Amino acid sequence: MGNTSEKEKLIDINQFCNELSISLATAKNWIKLNKIIPDKFAEKKPMFYPETLNRLKNEIKSGLNQSLKSRRNKTHISGNKIYNSYISQSSQNHKSIKFLLDNLPPKITENEIGLLIAECAIQLFSQKENIKAPETNLLAQYLEGKLDIAKFSAYIDEFIGGKSAACEFIKNNQNLFNIRYIYEPDEDILGLLYISLKNIGNRKSAGMYYTPSKIAKKLVSNLFKGKNLENKKILDPCCGSGNFLLHLPKSVRCENIFASDIDINAVKIARINLALKFGKYDIDFSKKHITQSNYLIQNTRKKCDYILGNPPWGYNFTEDEKKCLKPLYKTAEGKNIESFDLFIEKTFKTLNKGGCFSFVLPQALLNVKTHEQTRKIIINEGKIEYLEFLNEAFDKVQCPSIILKVKKAPESFSYKNTQVSDGRKVRTIKKERKITSRCFSLKTTDEEEEIIQKIFNTKNTITLKNNADFALGIVTGYNKDFVTNTPTKGTEPILKGSDIYKYKIKIANNYIHFDPQKFQQTAPEKLYRAKEKLLYKFISNRLVFAYDNEQKLSLNSCNVVIPKIKDLDIKYILAILNSKIADFIYQKHFNSVKVLRSHIEQIPIVKADKQTQQKIVKLVDKIIAQSSPCECKKLYEKIETLLSDLYGLTVEECEIISKTCPTELF
Repeated sequence: MGNTSEKEKLIDINQFCNELSISLATAKNWIKLNKIIPDKFAEKKPMFYPETLNRLKNEIKSGLNQSLKSRRNKTHISGNKIYNSYISQSSQNHKSIKFLLDNLPPKITENEIGLLIAECAIQLFSQKENIKAPETNLLAQYLEGKLDIAKFSAYIDEFIGGKSAACEFIKNNQNLFNIRYIYEPDEDILGLLYISLKNIGNRKSAGMYYTPSKIAKKLVSNLFKGKNLENKKILDPCCGSGNFLLHLPKSVRCENIFASDIDINAVKIARINLALKFGKYDIDFSKKHITQSNYLIQNTRKKCDYILGNPPWGYNFTEDEKKCLKPLYKTAEGKNIESFDLFIEKTFKTLNKGGCFSFVLPQALLNVKTHEQTRKIIINEGKIEYLEFLNEAFDKVQCPSIILKVKKAPESFSYKNTQVSDGRKVRTIKKERKITSRCFSLKTTDEEEEIIQKIFNTKNTITLKNNADFALGIVTGYNKDFVTNTPTKGTEPILKGSDIYKYKIKIANNYIHFDPQKFQQTAPEKLYRAKEKLLYKFISNRLVFAYDNEQKLSLNSCNVVIPKIKDLDIKYILAILNSKIADFIYQKHFNSVKVLRSHIEQIPIVKADKQTQQKIVKLVDKIIAQSSPCECKKLYEKIETLLSDLYGLTVEECEIISKTCPTELF
């Protein structure tokens, strides 16, 4: 019995990673480097006592363990912070919420957060319904029976735990309840308050990126423009605090609005927001229409005409949740499950035929390989009606985003008549395009798409797929422990992505002692030490390749490709990969900021004769040896002319390519 009790107390490696907000690879590397030491091993798997986990948490939080702190996932950020972009910048409530956050006690519980929300809600209700009351400290008056808020009281009671504890907290924190909030229609003041009070790390690990009001308003306006909504059922399956609901047209009947979320406090706020918007304060009605539930495992007997919202991105499913979801969804069959993929698949099951959904989604949906199954589902069951590129829409989140509107129309997928916006102007795709689940080709104009297809259809071409070795640069696990800017005995230069230019390599100013056993991840050494190889910048909005014959090492921001195509010179292939032609495909077709192996493998390489290759290789050698940027540019343009002829491009087509890809070497 003693052993069983001890085993129950131990924490496995997966829970350990979740608690510390680190990846499994990072944890394994820490164990490998003895930065953390498991308390036990069960069936060869590392296990930890809760005391060990708590000690590490405290060391990281206090700053005593900077080594571990700096390697934690960016999803973990402690503290409270106002989510600036959530409501309109002109809102009068920014200052109020900032004052609240600046004056919070060191520790605040979920119940106490509920009391602060309740105070704000009563103020908004009183202003909306013109109830005579003081400007602030209304919750205390309500608890003392001095303020009558009629049917709205049921909404407030949901946020109050014990009355005596609530009164005690208010008494000890009068300054937090003397803050004035202003009712502003269509502004989710309560939502801003809630997400600002929530721990940022918890918000991100749950995939919670609340949508800024301007984007919610834009999505709703586009989805319902010119539509008769009198009898149309509308669903927000991941409603958060109800921001999208606040922007619904007034012509929508409240009885036809449905929403759900797994966060009970967000659901309570969404109910208040809906009640304030429509003036319908029957809480039984609100509870029926806005529920705390998991959309992904709900039955789909209720069909809707419109589904909208911002499904969670990167939600961290438990192993039990994965087991439950895998039999239900095609998009859950792979090793990694992405939450927004599941939401899209479920949406098609929930929509009436001819119905539409519009979601805010990461741009990666359009072209990243892991979302190909979702693209297949859209092709088989839908028609993309509208796409808007939002770039980085969320506060402090570096992830390009889109608004995607899809009609459920299983017989007619086509790009023709799809509207595409860059946020400034809207264009309509007028010509049919090749349909493939590998990539949704929507970034290009009709002219640009014709050029791309012409390049892909060039005769006598080959690709690097199955014709090259690829290698990730060294992943140390913690660069500060291994990389130095001062050469010492036993170290050698190591390159970063910032050291790579088109054709050239900057003199390295970083050094490392190459000891693969100590690193988190390395490729086979023979790939780094290859007689000839190409190095490329991994994080980049354009293709940047350089030639190396000095067996240089590189970090994982600078990756390796070694072409193996018979009768094609490596420097000739380098010229193609560095060309405007390849760059045009990368920027317009793949539309990425990460140069992936799958991108490189798709670039069509013309099998030029030896004489043409020699001309191009000589120019490449001259660029590598040339120190004058002006002369390098002239040589680059000569290569570009030769390559344009190989791909059969006209002068006009080359001009279109150059507008997207001007000559930039260094």
